[in-house]
Amino acid sequence: MKRILEIDLDILEDAVPSLSKRMKFMQTVKEYNCIINEALSESEDKDESSGELSDELSESNKDELNKDDSELDEDESDGSDRSGDVEIREKNPYNSYVSERFNVIKELNPGLTNPDIFRLLTIEWKNSPMNPKNNCEI
Repeated sequence: MKRILEIDLDILEDAVPSLSKRMKFMQTVKEYNCIINEALSESEDKDESSGELSDELSESNKDELNKDDSELDEDESDGSDRSGDVEIREKNPYNSYVSERFNVIKELNPGLTNPDIFRLLTIEWKNSPMNPKNNCEI
C-alpha cells in the first residue's frame, strides 16, 4: 500500500502532454486519493505510520491539485472576446472549381475513384480560366 502512495506526481505529469489528458489525469488522481484514503480509514489494522503518510500525501496532493487547477483556469481564459457570430468565408477559387466540376466528372466517368478525379481536376485547374494565375495580362 505504501508503494502506491509514494508515486511521484511530477514524473506522472510529464507523461501527460495535452491539457484534456492532463485534466483527466488529475481527476483520476483525485479519485484514487479518495479510494486510498477510504481504504486506509476503514482498515482494521491501520497503524500510525500509514496514517501519517496518508496525511502527508493528502496535503501534498491538495497543494499540487490546487496549483494545477489555477494553471488550468489561466489557460482557459485567453482574453479573447468571442461573440459567437461566425463569418462564413467565400470559397477560394480552387475549392469552388473542384466543387463545381467534381460531380460532372463523376457522372461522365463513374468508374473513376475520388483520388483519380482529384488528379484530373488538378490537371484541368492548371489550364482553367477560373484559375487566377491564368488571368494575368502581360
